[in-house]
Amino acid sequence: MVHLQLQGNSLNSIKTKSILSAFLARVKLMKQNIGRGEFSQFPNLSQTSCQEDDVSTYVQHLNALYSDFESDYGNTTVDN
Repeated sequence: MVHLQLQGNSLNSIKTKSILSAFLARVKLMKQNIGRGEFSQFPNLSQTSCQEDDVSTYVQHLNALYSDFESDYGNTTVDN
């Protein structure tokens, strides 16, 4: 959904920063919840029994996503 929110003529730097910050906050929250074994945000995971290795892999993927996204778009500004 982030890509859809970042499209349009009415986008400015404040809206862009808000969208990107919200996305990074959601990724961080997901990472924390999965790390604690709370899978309520992920119905398919909550219905299965996850091994510790699986949880660790999911957390690593979310860490990589967060880091990559932050390094690529963390200081994004849009010229009007």
